[in-house]
Amino acid sequence: MQTEPAGSFAKNVTPSAEMVEVLVDGARYGDIEDVQSALQHSVDVNATDSSGRTALHMAAANNHADVAETLIEAGADVDTRNAEGNTPLHWACLNGCSAVAKVLLDKGANPACLNRHSNTPVDELLGKPYQDEMLTLIASYQEQTGRKDSTVAIEDNDDEFAEAEQS
Repeated sequence: MQTEPAGSFAKNVTPSAEMVEVLVDGARYGDIEDVQSALQHSVDVNATDSSGRTALHMAAANNHADVAETLIEAGADVDTRNAEGNTPLHWACLNGCSAVAKVLLDKGANPACLNRHSNTPVDELLGKPYQDEMLTLIASYQEQTGRKDSTVAIEDNDDEFAEAEQS
């Protein structure tokens, strides 16, 4: 009779808070094996940890694009919000995580989502040393998709905000 390795869980057991932590921490540290293991043990991909963070938020904040893609393929909501109303794209922009921001935008993340402070993801990156790279990425997304939201302001070369076209 074959037994499961120590630390593994039966697939029909309801996921515990510990397994949610495995998922969220795996995403935080880029440990794709922990993420996949938690998902195989039926952890809700949109579950939050004790601090209200989802795995996708943590992958976004730490620029783990491969983990973000895995989570999205497993059904993660790209526009899920934490207690402050921040989406994973807010966190990617706040931390200058362009690889994850690209994944999120490619998978349909809304760059016009407002958090509880009425800030968009773009607002979160303004004044940061990486703002130009991230603004270029978001402007490219808008150009490729034809999506121009009035609440998304992209700085032009004169340091004035360009007015976004109304859809």
